[in-house]
Amino acid sequence: MLVFGHKHLEAPKFHQVLSIEEVKNTSPNSIIYLTNLERDIEIVKFAIGNNVDVALYVKSIREAILAENLGVKYIVSTAELSSEIQKLVDDYLFDSKHLVIIYDEVEIEEMAKLGIDGVVFSDFLL
Repeated sequence: MLVFGHKHLEAPKFHQVLSIEEVKNTSPNSIIYLTNLERDIEIVKFAIGNNVDVALYVKSIREAILAENLGVKYIVSTAELSSEIQKLVDDYLFDSKHLVIIYDEVEIEEMAKLGIDGVVFSDFLL
């Protein structure tokens, strides 16, 4: 299980960007974080086309499927969608990893029991 943002674990930082220009200015090992597929689609395509890892917050199963087909590295969702999205990831053998946003360390165990690929602490995404 992947864990991003835990105080005792090293992890690559997620960088929220709002433009292609910001993607161009990120360091080579960066993971860019986007929160709106419809608004950010051109940024997603540009980043992936330039071998920049993308974490994309999704609000639906449809968006998760599109994210996988676009080639994002991490599909990020809320706990409410976690089981449904993880089932898609597992059933269709997604290359993308599914991360669930958590707010407290105790949620790591809950998500592990559900078979979720990984978690990311909410304050790590800011």
